[in-house]
Amino acid sequence: MEEITVEVKIDVGDMYNFFMYHTYSKMSGVFSIIFGLGMIGLMILSYGQVPIGQSYLYVLFGIFFIVFNPINFYAKAYKLVKNTPAFQEPIFYNFNKEGIMTKQNTQSATVKWEEVQKVVHSKRSIIIYMSKVRANIIPKQAIGDNYNSLLELIRNNVESVKVKIK
Repeated sequence: MEEITVEVKIDVGDMYNFFMYHTYSKMSGVFSIIFGLGMIGLMILSYGQVPIGQSYLYVLFGIFFIVFNPINFYAKAYKLVKNTPAFQEPIFYNFNKEGIMTKQNTQSATVKWEEVQKVVHSKRSIIIYMSKVRANIIPKQAIGDNYNSLLELIRNNVESVKVKIK
């Protein structure tokens, strides 16, 4: 298939999944989980041997690192999707051998495949990074039956070291 068009309307779940992937796929995100579990483990191991207030602090830090981030990401995703005009209207992506053309309302932009920094997939989306902090989120549900064709198009046009999709 030479050209694939996808209509995307990002919802809160898509944005939340992106935040979770973007954070926990890096060493710092993994470290925060390990740190949180370590704090809870430390509380269990030291309970009764240290003042009760110190045990509570261990649990508090553990919960903060394990539970607070996902809750915060959901709140951030909700606020971003509900308050950003760009997420209120669908974005049309046209993937072809030259690159990716995006169109929303009267605005459009084209990115050549050489400009793509990285392509990954999460549980819900294909994420195409244009820089370390700027990415296009393409929900798998929006891609539908064109999923394998899109992966093939990406693999044929983006350097293999930049494609992190199994």
